[in-house]
Amino acid sequence: MRVKFNGIKKQQARRGGCTSCGGRRTSTYAFEREKVIFFPTGVRKLFVAGKTYEVTDEDGLFLLAQGYDLNGQKVYMFEQVS
Repeated sequence: MRVKFNGIKKQQARRGGCTSCGGRRTSTYAFEREKVIFFPTGVRKLFVAGKTYEVTDEDGLFLLAQGYDLNGQKVYMFEQVS
């Protein structure tokens, strides 16, 4: 199975202003381009965003299930490539 790592988009909250005026909260997005994944078999592998990797079917199904929440929506880190 071939999978492509899409990267991880994170929302980071920052506070600005001063303590006397109550502060102002802003948020920005950061993009994580590399991720180390530990497979259930114990194997460790580094994935880089935008690259395609050949993995076993079992490991591919594990990777396709990996996701995170971004603004209340489920986003998956990997997609299957034909």
